Order: sequence, then C-alpha cells, then structure tokens
Amino acid sequence: MPIRLRLAVAFGLAAAAIFALGGWLFASGLSSAQLKTLDSQLTAQLAQAGRYLPASSTGSGGVGLLAGDYLIQVLDAGGRVRGGSGDAGTTPLLTPDQLSRARRGRISVTRTVDEESARVAAAPLGGHPGWVAVAAESLETYESTQNEVARELAVGGTVFTAVAGLGAYWLARAALSPVERLRRQVAAVSERSGTSGVEVPSTRDEVAALAGTMNDLLGRLQRALARQGAFVADASHELRNPLAVLQGNWSSRLGLAAAGPSWPTRSAAPGRKPSGWPGSPTTSCC
Repeated sequence: MPIRLRLAVAFGLAAAAIFALGGWLFASGLSSAQLKTLDSQLTAQLAQAGRYLPASSTGSGGVGLLAGDYLIQVLDAGGRVRGGSGDAGTTPLLTPDQLSRARRGRISVTRTVDEESARVAAAPLGGHPGWVAVAAESLETYESTQNEVARELAVGGTVFTAVAGLGAYWLARAALSPVERLRRQVAAVSERSGTSGVEVPSTRDEVAALAGTMNDLLGRLQRALARQGAFVADASHELRNPLAVLQGNWSSRLGLAAAGPSWPTRSAAPGRKPSGWPGSPTTSCC
C-alpha cells in the first residue's frame, strides 16, 4: 500500500475517533443540560404539590392548571397516593426504595411510566412528616432531541472523516512529490552517462539533504567506475606487449617444427665442421 494511502487511512481513522469522542462529549453535555432543565422544572412543580391534597383550599381547581404537562402525586407515610393531578392515577410513581430515599431528601430518577420514559423528581412534602411529593414529565421531547443530535453527528462525522482522509491524501501526495521527482532523476541517472547528479531543491529541508547525499553517493560511484576503467586500460596496455612477444615466439617455433631439420648430405671429418656450417673452410676445385 502506498505511503500516502496509508497516511490518509490513518489520518481518517484518527479524525473519526476524535470526532466520535467530541460528539459523545457534546451529546453527554446536551443530555445533562436537558435533564437539569427538566429537574428544575419538576422542582418548581414539587413546591406546588400541596395544592393537590384533598383538604387543600384550592381543591381540584388546581388540577387542570398543569394537566397534560406533568404528573403530580402526593404519597403519605404508608406509600399510598393521597392526592395528585387528574391523570396521575392511584399507582405510586416511585418504587419502595425510591420512596424511602425521597423521604430523606430530594431525588431525580428516570423510569418508565405507562410504557413511556419519564423523568421523576420527589422530595419531602412540607408540613406533612413522612409524606412525599412526586412530579413526573415525559421524556419524549428529550429523546427526540437526542435522536436528532445523534443522526446529525453521524452524518457530520462521516463527512468530516471523508474530508479529513482526502485532505490527508492530498497533503501526503504534495509532501512526497519531491521524493518521487528525486526517484525519477536517480532512475534517469542510471540509464545515461555523463550526468553530474540530481537536482537539489532550494527548500533546505529533508528532501534537499537527501538529494545532496544522493549526489555525493553518485559522485563516489562515478569516481570508482572511472578508476576501475583506468586500471583496466592500463592493465590491458601493459599486458599487450608481453603477449605479442610470446605469440611471436610460439609462432616461430611452430613454424620451425613444421619445416623439419636441415642437415648436410655428407658427414664431416672428425674435428671439422660440416661444410655449409658457418666458419667451415671452403675447398676449391682443381
């Protein structure tokens, strides 16, 4: 796999991880802010829970005031519903453990009410020891907002990752283009002779240092090849004359061997050289 593609993939994965972390933090912060807003609204309703008691001076007139928005219940010390909004029902909105905690202080929990997620807040009811006021609100708007944010983050994360990967690929390609140009120049040097080296860019960066080192290497190789060529030329010149002499001697000997010995027809007297030899006396005919 090319380096630029590996860098693009790695950068894209890192960008996706960073975006996912940022998206999670954003969604968590948004969820926390929404729940805090809901809790503050429910706390305001708890302060008015006393209106829903049967003995309250306002009677049931206050029930319609918040109908449809919140569920309000007033639980006595035995956990029975003693009052509440019209649609609150007679089943306590809190479990026994949650009710025990609410008697000691304010609590906020998320639970399912009538097969629907709801945010429930509870606190001790003032003026009634052991009694608890409960307020609940549907989380439909909260969940809708969270789902919309999750979809937008998924789309934005996909686009961000793609753009980051393409940007990393383009940057890697631009950064490695001088190296590719240097590679082509070195390949051209190996195919032709008489080239001094590769072009050193004026950027004064790592690529320029690499080009300078490559030129030094090519220079040493060329000098080594020149010395080797000169040595071969000198050696062939020095060996040419001895070989020519040896070849001439062997040719002469082979020629003499092929012609055979040339001896005189009469034997010479003892102590005298045969006629025809150098230094033998000549006789004249009478």
